[in-house]
This record gives sequence, C-alpha cells and structure tokens, in this order.
Amino acid sequence: MKEKESMTRLAKNLYRLRHQLGLTQQQVADAVGVKRSTYAYYERNTTPPTDVLERIAKAFGIAPGLLLFPDDTKYDTGTLNDYTAQNNSNFQFRSLTSDEQNIVLKYRLLDDIQKVEIGKKIDEILDIQEEE
Repeated sequence: MKEKESMTRLAKNLYRLRHQLGLTQQQVADAVGVKRSTYAYYERNTTPPTDVLERIAKAFGIAPGLLLFPDDTKYDTGTLNDYTAQNNSNFQFRSLTSDEQNIVLKYRLLDDIQKVEIGKKIDEILDIQEEE
C-alpha cells in the first residue's frame, strides 16, 4: 500500500515539476534518454528504474528524494536550481527555445569533467566563428 502511495506521489511530482518548468514530456524524455511514452508512464504511476530516477532528478536540479516528497503543499521549490519556475533574474529558463532547454537539461546530466570539456568545445566553436 505504501509503495502505491509513493508511486502516486512520484507521478504527481514529476508532472508538477515538468509543468513548473514549462517543459513537454518529450523534452524531459530527451534529456533523460528515454522514450516520451516511457516518461509518460512515469507520470502515470510507473516507477522508473533507480538510474533513470536519478537522471530525472538531476535534470530537474533536485535530489532524487525530493521527487517523493510527501506533501505538495510543503514542497519547497526554492530547493530547485535557478532554471526552475522560481528562477532568479539572471537566468530565465522559460525564455529559452526548446532546443536551448534540451541542451541545458542534458548538460545537467554531465559530470564536472564533462562540463569542462563541453565548455572548451563551445569556446573553440566561438573562436572559429569569430575568425570567419
């Protein structure tokens, strides 16, 4: 019985967080590396494997445990990183194009070393662009 309650809570939180961010199921699915239909099942009470749950939480910028937070009214969206619905004035995630949002979500799944490498690649591309 408790497992079913947790699944319902998880599904509800996935749906709510996705909507707070103004994302489609496809965007989250792409960022996490699953099919849209698979992600849709997660929003309808199918618990994802642990590794997928961790990738979803990381894409949303929260600890995996917060996806199971028991009471929506007490859910502290301030714990989300600054690209959430309560983002700061320096970064407006919702103003990004769909492609830009997908890039940001995928970037969040990288480890620190991979993030440095991506930064270097971007710098290289921009340097080439300036030379042209």
